Amino acid sequence: MGATTTGVLAAASRLTNNSHVVQTRAAALFIAPALAVELAAWLFRPERRRLGFLVTSGIGIATLGLAGEYLWNRHAHQPWTLTLMKAAVPLGALVAVGAALLASGLAGGVLREGPRVPRTLVALGALAVLVGLAIPLPRRGGDAQAAIHLQRVGDRALVHVTLTPANAASHARRFHTMSWQGGGLVIANMKAQGAGEYVSDKPLPISGHWKTLVRLHRGAQMLAAPVWMPADPAIGKGSIPAVDRTVAMVREQKYLTREARSGPATFAIFAYVLLTIVAVAWATSFVLAATRPGRGGARRSPTSPAFRGGRRHQPAAA
Repeated sequence: MGATTTGVLAAASRLTNNSHVVQTRAAALFIAPALAVELAAWLFRPERRRLGFLVTSGIGIATLGLAGEYLWNRHAHQPWTLTLMKAAVPLGALVAVGAALLASGLAGGVLREGPRVPRTLVALGALAVLVGLAIPLPRRGGDAQAAIHLQRVGDRALVHVTLTPANAASHARRFHTMSWQGGGLVIANMKAQGAGEYVSDKPLPISGHWKTLVRLHRGAQMLAAPVWMPADPAIGKGSIPAVDRTVAMVREQKYLTREARSGPATFAIFAYVLLTIVAVAWATSFVLAATRPGRGGARRSPTSPAFRGGRRHQPAAA
């Protein structure tokens, strides 16, 4: 059974007497990204080296800022993992730099200062943000199979999973068993026991109104296999009993949205087209704001010498 399973069983009696609900963060922190922007402003004076400030801010948010959020979310419902960061850093840098360029363009348009950075760069920033929004959208199936064995501990069970192929979870961003809708949320990480063999690090509920799934996330592949699901007569779905089984891991939407019915994808296509139009229109409005011509030259800051006593002073005529 292994040392991990033995240790879990020793504490099982304590876990079965309470819901063992996982605590989570109430909100993101955002302090580390803010400090990264302040550091970029100190290194590159925005009023003099604006482009350097924008690019450095984006890179700082995607590195120092993302590192701060990673530390903050280590004890969240679904903790961030280092495997997740491999994709988050380059994608975050792409979107952060693009958003910084867009923000500069919008600010120049609102203040009627004309373009603050070259308009081509603002357009490239818009494209970068749109690409960053599109990349995470696809959800694909996979070829993993799970042999599930339940080791009962009261009304809960340790979940043993043997994956085929054995390396199916080697580079997973998340691999855990999750229970919800029974009065809380319980998440148990899957601990390796050997080649392709895993066991949950705590017992999970397998009765009542709880729903329990094994979840495997590998980038765009977000797969799941059922452990226990109660009957739901309102949507015509029977129960999935808590028994040993060997099943293919399929797209998790099949179990997370059991009420969904098969049919033509007309509405889904319409929704995606509408979402694309909104995103493109949003980015285009930022680019157009950046190309808005200035009015009467560069607008002066209220802190400039031309502003004294709360009003603008014009130089005396020759």
